[in-house]
Amino acid sequence: MPAKDADILKSVTENPTCRLDVMTSSILQDHMKENKHILRQIVRAIIYLGKQGLPFRGDTEELNVSKNPGNFLALLKNYAETDEILYRHLNNPRAKNATYISPKSQNAFINVIGYDMILADIISEIKAAKFFSVLADEVSGHNIEHLAICLRFVDQECNIREELISFIKMERVRAVDIASAIISSIENLGLNLESLHGQGYDGASTMSGERAGVKARIRNRQPKALYTHCAGHCLNLAILNSCSILPITNFISQIKSFTLWVRNSGKRLNLLKAVVEKGTHQSSRIPLFNICVTRWVENIDGWERFSLAHPFLIEMCETILYGNDNFPLYNDRSWTPEDKRNALAHMKALESFEFIYSMVSLHRSLFYLKEAAVKLQIKDTAIISGMSTVMECCSELKSLREDIDGYFKRIFDHSCRLADKSNTAVSMPRVSHHQQHHSNPQHTSVEDYFKKTIAIPFLSLLDLHPIISKLHLFKFFCLPVLIPLHLSVN
Repeated sequence: MPAKDADILKSVTENPTCRLDVMTSSILQDHMKENKHILRQIVRAIIYLGKQGLPFRGDTEELNVSKNPGNFLALLKNYAETDEILYRHLNNPRAKNATYISPKSQNAFINVIGYDMILADIISEIKAAKFFSVLADEVSGHNIEHLAICLRFVDQECNIREELISFIKMERVRAVDIASAIISSIENLGLNLESLHGQGYDGASTMSGERAGVKARIRNRQPKALYTHCAGHCLNLAILNSCSILPITNFISQIKSFTLWVRNSGKRLNLLKAVVEKGTHQSSRIPLFNICVTRWVENIDGWERFSLAHPFLIEMCETILYGNDNFPLYNDRSWTPEDKRNALAHMKALESFEFIYSMVSLHRSLFYLKEAAVKLQIKDTAIISGMSTVMECCSELKSLREDIDGYFKRIFDHSCRLADKSNTAVSMPRVSHHQQHHSNPQHTSVEDYFKKTIAIPFLSLLDLHPIISKLHLFKFFCLPVLIPLHLSVN
């Protein structure tokens, strides 16, 4: 017996890996290595879905079923096809209660990645920047109010950044509730309210009220937090004001009605595609767009497409009414009486010279604001650059007002050329001497009528000076010399 013990002692001394504690430790190390590999693949799938903005869950939360398991589990199954360790874990896990793929585990991973890693890095950058501004806006969906809060700051590389830090469900959207939510979000992230030097919201009284608005309540806590009305929102309000004249309002309503009428039928949409493709000899983008009241730059591009495709839209309506040998699949017998009535109504609107002139006038006038609309909505636009853009637009609009005859002549001539292509007579709407809802200025000709009812009122209402006064941009003419990038090192 002593000899046997001696042999065991000798073998353990010469080969330590055969010791029981070493073998157990080695097995644990292998398990830990496999678990780390599995977690790495799970996190990899979560990060991929998050970057792509894809949903995680499907019809069921089970892997081996015929129903859709969702993007998360499907992606893991795809990874497992070339990963033996992950394949074993998904099909025969070592511990049934530690698979790490349940909805609860998914949410836990998302919270760790989102809050403990991404948000923590953002907050550390904001703290390094020292000063920041807050941007907030309320949005509603499915009868639920949410408040999105962003912080704007300049990072260590002198890049202007805007980062979303919170998306809060609001029970009520009073000024006191919104202000409390903003202050709580900032303080809960460990940021000092004393470093808050700016506020940016829309111009609603709840946000911009001088005494009881959100800006006033926050300035009671931090007087240095100056309020700025969103410049892009100011520009949008100026455009909305200019579009309030009746001919332009009617034109926009007719575009909305025509777009809905075409898009609500696959047959009508396919006919329009066929007409455009035949006219341009290529598969072009469909010249229909939804009127967006918050991003007018999209409307500017849309009106340009709409005006270029104006003859095709009329041809589409004529095909529905009278048939066309070029489109035998869409002959006039295949349309219902209601389709023909609607086609006739839309064709009359499209062939109206008032419609054509309003379309050209709106596109040409707002084209001068396209650069400003784009630049004022870019998150890293500096106030100096935005100021210069607005001032250039004001100067351009002023020159158009001073040369109203030349400006109107160019638009009117272009409208006449479009009208000639569609065989539309250059005429004005029927007017009476006692109108309550239409402007009825004295006029001497068709050209004089459209100049006085659309061209002059539209440019008069398109005033950008309130943007300058609200932003107090005139105070910042001396700022370029204070910007770090412009400072010269002696």
